[in-house]
Amino acid sequence: AFGQATSSVGDELSLFATRLRPVGDAVENAGAIVQQDELAGDHLASRRIRELLSEVRARIDGQSVAGDSAANQREIDLAIQEVVSIAGRSVRLGGATNAEIQDANDDQIADVQVVSLMPNAQASFSGSVTQTATAARLQVSGDGGGQFASSASFAIKGNRGQASFAVSAGDSLAAVALRINADVSKTGVLAEANGDTLELSSVDTGSDAHVSLLQTSSNPASASGVNAGQIASFGIESIEPGESESISGQVDSEAGIAELRLTGQTGSLVSETADVLILGEYGSTTISIVQGETLSDVADRINAETVATGVAAAVDADELVLTSTNTGTEVFVQATVTSIEGETITVDSNASQVANFQVLSITPGNEVTLTGSVTQAAAAAALTLEGASGAVVADSATFTLTGDLGSANISIVKDESLADVADRINDQTASTGVTAEVSGDNLLLASSEVGSVATVSVALVDVTRYSDVSGVNSQQLSSLSVQVSPTVDELSISGTIDTAADVAELTYNGFLGAATSSGTFTLTGSLGSATISVNTLESLTSIRNEINSHTAETGVSATASGNTLTLQSTGVGSAAIIEVDVTAGAFNVDGGNGDGTANGADATATINGQSLVGTANDFTFSDSGGSFSFSAVAGFTGAIDAVTIDSYDGAFTVTGGNGDGTANGLDATATINGQSLTATGTTFDLVEGAAQFQFDVVDGFTGAIDPITVTSTLPELVFTGGDVNDLVTGTDGAATINGQSLTSSDGSYSLATGNGNYEIAFQEGFTGVFDAIAVAAGTSNLDVSGGNGNGRATGSDAQATINGDELQGDGSTFRVEQNGITAEIQFVAGFSGEFDEFTIQGRASTAPATSLRLNTSVRESLVDSLVGPLSQLVSGGNLAGDFEQTADALQLVDDAISSLDLFDQEAERVPSLSPQRRGDSSTAKHLSRALIASQLFQTQASLATTEPGSLVDVLANPSLAQRKNIAALLNFKSLI
Repeated sequence: AFGQATSSVGDELSLFATRLRPVGDAVENAGAIVQQDELAGDHLASRRIRELLSEVRARIDGQSVAGDSAANQREIDLAIQEVVSIAGRSVRLGGATNAEIQDANDDQIADVQVVSLMPNAQASFSGSVTQTATAARLQVSGDGGGQFASSASFAIKGNRGQASFAVSAGDSLAAVALRINADVSKTGVLAEANGDTLELSSVDTGSDAHVSLLQTSSNPASASGVNAGQIASFGIESIEPGESESISGQVDSEAGIAELRLTGQTGSLVSETADVLILGEYGSTTISIVQGETLSDVADRINAETVATGVAAAVDADELVLTSTNTGTEVFVQATVTSIEGETITVDSNASQVANFQVLSITPGNEVTLTGSVTQAAAAAALTLEGASGAVVADSATFTLTGDLGSANISIVKDESLADVADRINDQTASTGVTAEVSGDNLLLASSEVGSVATVSVALVDVTRYSDVSGVNSQQLSSLSVQVSPTVDELSISGTIDTAADVAELTYNGFLGAATSSGTFTLTGSLGSATISVNTLESLTSIRNEINSHTAETGVSATASGNTLTLQSTGVGSAAIIEVDVTAGAFNVDGGNGDGTANGADATATINGQSLVGTANDFTFSDSGGSFSFSAVAGFTGAIDAVTIDSYDGAFTVTGGNGDGTANGLDATATINGQSLTATGTTFDLVEGAAQFQFDVVDGFTGAIDPITVTSTLPELVFTGGDVNDLVTGTDGAATINGQSLTSSDGSYSLATGNGNYEIAFQEGFTGVFDAIAVAAGTSNLDVSGGNGNGRATGSDAQATINGDELQGDGSTFRVEQNGITAEIQFVAGFSGEFDEFTIQGRASTAPATSLRLNTSVRESLVDSLVGPLSQLVSGGNLAGDFEQTADALQLVDDAISSLDLFDQEAERVPSLSPQRRGDSSTAKHLSRALIASQLFQTQASLATTEPGSLVDVLANPSLAQRKNIAALLNFKSLI
């Protein structure tokens, strides 16, 4: 049963224990392997989280910039959802637009509006509607036969407005219902004839729904006792049919105008020249007044604008009186001096420290004192071009000199004086903004202006480059020179002289050492021509001598050997020529070009991979930006020894500034009245309270400045009757009528009693007790019932129990709050009873799926502190899209990054495999063992905890399940 024979149960137990031990070791080692893999995964997951948090931080930091804030929030949502997913958590978005409503029964619930939804919020709602919302209802009774008993006029008023109707005795209730329903869009009231009753009901339901029926005839209300000397008009707005009452009381005070006075000077003249803003109930206008003009002229200009302002003007002795055209507390008059002539501003400053002091603004009549010190003087941008001893240019060069005004190319020549260079630079200062002067052996370059905007830069265009030649073998090359230095610092020249340069050559064949015929020919060479005459049987030696006597003229020499006369050019190369032009007789030559002419040959070479053809033995070639020439030794062919050319730039050194050939000036700095200021060059701008100043510090000055006092002194226009801002308002009138204290801005009062509503307008100027007025209303022609009994009815709101709370609806709509969710539930009209439970929650993650995961077992609390607070930044969170709390949102992201740092540190503490175990086999094999061991762990644990006596029984007589478990352990022995 166990794959081998055992002599006893004891031996079997010993063998079994031995085989269990590797299983335990494999399980232990599997944990370390898994932890190592989790650590590697943690590094990838942590890096991705950092990328996502950095993106979130950048979007939060820039969210107040104009743009699509909704799109920006969507990107933040996606990033945080991915972070939470990597951390093994989940987040549902908040915000009303991300709400998901599940299981709402459309037959019960008409609409659910989510007002607010916090991230991860979820709530279920259940309960019942205990009372439905009702409409407002009135009933009008007929004559017993479904008709109106008498003629009447009435108005029907609902939530949408009012409409008037007239009926005659005998009109059917059904026909009038149709007329009322035709105006339902105006009134919000429906009508239905039901037997002998006309039922009126509001379209809307709830406590805000109302229906009123106001009879306007046939017995109208009347008023008596109205004293026309006290009351201008008395109006009855409404009164209950058949009611009467007495109106009495008194006017306590009249409504008053607003009045403001401007003091002029003797003779009703204006005292100062100024611009005055006049403000009133309707608007404003600016009036310019001139010292010495009449107040009546000013009044005329103000009155020309009365329609636009609601302010009138009149003259009272030496005062200009400004009044509102209306009365009451809502009217006002205000005068504001926007400018006034005659302001004097004095500045007390030390001219050796401060110059060009300008007062840009100061509150008229104020005085400001400035104290402090200049901590840094403004400086020009400066660079130094180093010269050579004797204040001369070190090496020839061309450079671009750039300043604030422009650029210029400056060329300098080795050993010329720096003074000459300075002169050329200064000649162009107007176009560059750069000056130059000699200092010792150097040239100082400076911006003509000072301050941080002042710049100087020197960019080298070209400088003399020098080359040293070494390694020339005089047996191979007679010379090698550098025409233009290469751009590389070291260049090697090598190759072969493939063919040497050769002479031009022709031959003449005689007979028995003599010419075969007579003739005359012109012999031409590289130097010129000569005429040669030959006689029959003249010896070749004689002819040779004749030709050689002209060699200096022709550049051709001759040799004679046997029957052959050889003509050769004295020079080599393609420029060496021989031409025999027979003018008489015969003198036939062979060789050359076959036509009595011959040319020499130029040498050829292969140098640094280039195939070259020389001029005779002279060559030129280019390489690495350099140009070279060399001459091969006459007749030499073969490889040449390598020649080395070392090249280097001449001296051109610019120091100072930013260390890169550029320099910026410095702005002056100062501390004035506690403010740290930086000038633009030497010019400071200072805001002190409501005053603004601009001034320059003297070039080079630093240290404490003497106190600067700026004083503004103004003339004054004097207004009286207003507050400190020259503002005055009107007053309301007051009356006590039927015991009610009433106010009015224009002498008209609205009075509401238990029976009616009235409008009373008193005569202008009247105050005191007015005569009592008797009001009586005729009896009703219509029998109206329902509502409050006086022709008005209101609906009622629905009531419900939701999640255990007793709620009063707004009509059929209920506002609920649960678990961070606020919603408005609107039930279907007429529905009552228990409704099906439904759920509101945020939308699930829409972030791309990711396989990255943090090892959340490292420290659960660190993972929670990392991702938990981030929900405040997703849609619906208390920091989402809140420009006012950007700093808090940024701090929250920074805290999350800090938590990530702590997580990384904890993850690094995960134990690893022991060196011995790592060396035993590959990670893959350990993982195989670990997985198998994990699968068998439960079997091992079960058998290991069996009582010894029972284990003997198991081994002696195992059950089917036990045999399978034991076999599983033993059959995996090769892996274990």
